Amino acid sequence: MSAESEWQSGLEVPVRSAVRRSGESWLLAVALQVLLCSHPLFLGLLFTASRLRLLVLFQRQGLLPVASQQFEVEILARLLLKFRRLAPEARAEGLPMPAHLWNLVRKESGRCSAYSSGSRYSLWIVGHSYVHWAAERALIRPGGRHLGLGSQGLRVSWWGQRGMRWSQLLLLMERLRSRPRHPDILLIHLGGNDVDSCSGKDLINIVKDDLRVVLDWFPSVLLVWSDIVPRPHCLASRRWTRGLAKLNRQVGKWVMGQGGLQLLHDWVDVSCAGLFHSDGVHLSAVGWDLLLDDFASGCERVLATR
Repeated sequence: MSAESEWQSGLEVPVRSAVRRSGESWLLAVALQVLLCSHPLFLGLLFTASRLRLLVLFQRQGLLPVASQQFEVEILARLLLKFRRLAPEARAEGLPMPAHLWNLVRKESGRCSAYSSGSRYSLWIVGHSYVHWAAERALIRPGGRHLGLGSQGLRVSWWGQRGMRWSQLLLLMERLRSRPRHPDILLIHLGGNDVDSCSGKDLINIVKDDLRVVLDWFPSVLLVWSDIVPRPHCLASRRWTRGLAKLNRQVGKWVMGQGGLQLLHDWVDVSCAGLFHSDGVHLSAVGWDLLLDDFASGCERVLATR
């Protein structure tokens, strides 16, 4: 077996394992397969790399500006196009570039580039489990993950962390600052796990202070505050219900004062069991659909002004 074949067979297993374990998109798998058969720069450098280490090496070589679990289609398109340009060079140097792989790169790079060129606006939706499950629901709806607004040039990135508390927001946003493209719209649905953790006044001040930091980090972003949804499970706590109403009212007003938008979820009725999951915290399928409709309508209002 030649050194090239040894290198490919030695690297292909950990690469495929990394894709399976980390749940990356099929586009990443295509990009990794291209790497296996392309440029000599990686022959020695990546021989001993495994799983997540491989992604770090990609980042250091400038091919992937950010190594994270949600790869931008634009980055993958750029990666595929780069290797498409390198293919003749690879052939000239005698490196393997099978015809079926070449055809795959040509097809997918064209597809990704077309998609990327149509993306004019970037929306990040950040929050706790509501965002996580709303993203899952969006995938099976007709509008898809981009809320039916992809034709208007909107690309949606979902950043939902189950159990997330407000204190984790800045940690997440600081990490996301390193991404190559910042959002045009930032929708935050967070705080429901914090309503009774301290006094209403203190929490409101904390939320405003942290949002000021976010606006400093992303000066051109339009901020959208999605009202925290009341939870049947917490109705017995007067502090939770009163604190929630005050928090939504004051933070929403403050966000609008910064030129942002407040999303009011007028459909919420805690006495309507059909809107909520049996745990009294999360929403039912109907509830998720209504929440996603609010997200979409809010974004449409923003896009209409641009």
